[in-house]
Amino acid sequence: WRALAASLQVNRVLKSVDLSCCSYGNGGFGAVAASLASNCTLTSINLRCCEESSVEGWKALAESLTINCVLTSIDLSESRFGNGDFAAVAASLAANRALTSIDIGGCEETSVESWRALAAS
Repeated sequence: WRALAASLQVNRVLKSVDLSCCSYGNGGFGAVAASLASNCTLTSINLRCCEESSVEGWKALAESLTINCVLTSIDLSESRFGNGDFAAVAASLAANRALTSIDIGGCEETSVESWRALAAS
């Protein structure tokens, strides 16, 4: 996953990547998520059915979404967020000016705080 993340950081051609239903293992999701901060060509990423269990991975995605200015679509449907993880991702959307589509259908997130953060963004 770290090799893919490194490739995504320097990618200048790939416009879309589907990483749905992948098992990321130790730090893999965080590395891929962090690579989005410096990627300037991807417009769509599918992270459907992600079962990331580390807070660091979701925080890395939130930070990347705050910085990334080319990604227009992200699919997080059916992903499993830990307590408060979705709130960080939702809050990052307030700073993001490029995303026009986000799919969160079927997510297992029930925190009122998270839904408030999404509504505020």
